[in-house]
Amino acid sequence: MAVESREEATGARPNTWATTRILDPSPAKGRWASRMAEVTAPPPTGARRIAAIAWASPTTAVGLLLGVVAAGTWEWREDLGAIVVSGARNPLVRMGGFAGQGVGHVIVSSRDPVPPRLLVHESAHVRQAEQLGPFTLPLYFWWLARHGYRHHPMERGARATARAWVTKTRLAPASGGE
Repeated sequence: MAVESREEATGARPNTWATTRILDPSPAKGRWASRMAEVTAPPPTGARRIAAIAWASPTTAVGLLLGVVAAGTWEWREDLGAIVVSGARNPLVRMGGFAGQGVGHVIVSSRDPVPPRLLVHESAHVRQAEQLGPFTLPLYFWWLARHGYRHHPMERGARATARAWVTKTRLAPASGGE
């Protein structure tokens, strides 16, 4: 018997942001690697949002291209500050074995609908792209070669964000009456 979160059971959108830090015994080396391994903040607002979008735009262009190739359903998600392309049908996108990829302000997933925990994980990558801008993809692949996927600073940060969200939603009181 599968246990669904309240958001999955009701179809509500996740409250994606919780504040926590990774509790991992093997810290990332270097200032930027350590920063990416921390849980990130909610989408910026106002002038900071415009600056973040502009700074991440080269990476977002790659994400948009991936979204077009994916041939899925497009949706703007204000709560995530990103475009979500769900149900990717192109086998080239699906053969990587990943359920989703956050590239710039675009999240591409082979799943439809995209599970809330995956959206939270991938939206953490969106926030990381807002911090790293055009350096996101080169640094991602550099850290992948250096640390591997499991200890990758950006992946550790995204996993921690998803874990914090799951913990927060499990501990949150049920809304709607009682």
